[in-house]
Amino acid sequence: WFNLGVAYFADQQAKHTELCCRTAIGLCGGVGEPEYHQYLGRALGRLGRLEDCERSFKSAAALAPTQEGQYLYELGNAYNALKEHAKAAAAYAKAVEKKCPDPTVHFGLGLSMEMLRRKDEALKAYQAFLEAAKDNPEFADYVKITKDRIAKLEK
Repeated sequence: WFNLGVAYFADQQAKHTELCCRTAIGLCGGVGEPEYHQYLGRALGRLGRLEDCERSFKSAAALAPTQEGQYLYELGNAYNALKEHAKAAAAYAKAVEKKCPDPTVHFGLGLSMEMLRRKDEALKAYQAFLEAAKDNPEFADYVKITKDRIAKLEK
C-alpha cells in the first residue's frame, strides 16, 4: 500500500496517496513506518489540509526523532506552497535548528523571509544556502536562482 501511495504521489494524485498511506498505517496497527506518515503529510499538504499535514509530520518525527529537521523542512514546503509564509519561515527556522541535512532548507527560509519582506533575514538565509550547497553540482540550478534573488534584493 505504501509503495502504491508513493507512485500516486509521483503522479500528482494526492487523494490516492492519502488513501494508500492511511491504509498502510492502518494495516500496521495505526503506527507504521515514519515514511508512511511523511508521504501522508506531503499528500495532505498538496491537498491544502495543513493541520492534518502538520500532525502527520509530527507523527513521523515521533517515530524517527533524528529526522525531525527533515520533516519540519517538508512542513515548511507545504506552508510555502500555500502562501503561508510566516508559518513556513517558522518551520524552516526550526528545521535549521534541528540540523536538517538538506541545504535547500536555507533557500526555503530565504524565500519565506523574502515574501514577508524581511530582506536582511532573506539575504542571510540565501547566503547560508550558498555556503551549504557550494561545490555540489546537484544544487547548481538553485545556486543560480539564489544568486539572482540576492542580486534583486540588493538593488
